[in-house]
Amino acid sequence: TVPTQPYPADKNRVQFSEPAAKQFFESVRNDIEVTATPAPGRSAAPKIENSQVRVQVLNGTTEGGKAALVASELAAQGFVVTQVGTAPAAAATSIRYAKKDAAQGPAYGDAVAARLSKDKRTPVVGKVKPVNSQPYESKVTTVPDGPIVQLVIGADWPGVRVVSAIPDSLKDKVVDSTTNPCV
Repeated sequence: TVPTQPYPADKNRVQFSEPAAKQFFESVRNDIEVTATPAPGRSAAPKIENSQVRVQVLNGTTEGGKAALVASELAAQGFVVTQVGTAPAAAATSIRYAKKDAAQGPAYGDAVAARLSKDKRTPVVGKVKPVNSQPYESKVTTVPDGPIVQLVIGADWPGVRVVSAIPDSLKDKVVDSTTNPCV
């Protein structure tokens, strides 16, 4: 795809994005393989699936049992919850990763952030020390590699997004990208 940008005179149109478009055509002309580059603001990192993410859930609120409740909601969505516990009081909910995981931590944290309700949370570097923690009883048989992400539940806890599922009785009545409108 030729790199484009909005046309300044009419935002409903696009124009070639220079010098990237010139480089693209030069590569085609010289029979050099053209590889896609990520759009500005997008990561070239592969998408991290929920089942690849290990999460430690810590309760930074005064509400008892909150970490275990959130851990069960995340586990139901495929995350590998490793521990639950209590964190020092936190006004804001945060997603954290260790400094040593600076290369992979943000992508794993984004997978957790995508499942939280309301505004998108940006993962931050630096974990908090739990006041107490205990292993989470998980049904996962194989534990994935990769960093362990901390979810610190704050007073502003937005909740976990509910995964919408289509009941089996309606599956044949759903129109999606695989539906053939000519049949």
